[in-house]
Amino acid sequence: VCLSINGGASHAPLDTPESQATALVPAIEGLLKHHHIWYGDITHLVTTIGPGSFTGIRIGLSVARTIAFCHPAMAVFPVTTLQCLAAGYAGSAQTIHAVLRAGKGEVYYQPFSSTDSRLIPASDIEIVKPEALARLDADAVIIGNSQELLPESLRRQCMAPHQPQASDLIQALSLIEPEQKSELKPLYIR
Repeated sequence: VCLSINGGASHAPLDTPESQATALVPAIEGLLKHHHIWYGDITHLVTTIGPGSFTGIRIGLSVARTIAFCHPAMAVFPVTTLQCLAAGYAGSAQTIHAVLRAGKGEVYYQPFSSTDSRLIPASDIEIVKPEALARLDADAVIIGNSQELLPESLRRQCMAPHQPQASDLIQALSLIEPEQKSELKPLYIR
């Protein structure tokens, strides 16, 4: 969970994913109390819609929907997990290849081109076998959490393993200019 106030960011990590259902709302409210604000003071809500853990996405979206329902003046924005991940690498001269574990020996994959102020998907999100990515250029920038699954020829091109963070959502919002939606729907690839 991340709260952005006046250009600064404050974080509340959820270190135990299996307790997300019981820890998410207290983490949000802990951040709000720490900064002496409450839900009605929030102007924007940004959340990932997936792909990712079926249960994690459902829990996160349920909480986001509830907050949005209770505060209809709040602007609500959906961001994909791969957009969130790629946001941290915006401004790269090369294409950014976001790759996340999808289970069953597969990965979620999406390439992005970027400028300092925009992150543009080069294609839709795909679910592929890692060996299908062997076609990437030798200078490709590969980000994500699936280095060990990729062909040996690509591992040297991988940035340090990285999971999307809540603070990446804030950066993604400024880079992708997502369309505001009143209903947040999970993005399932399978």
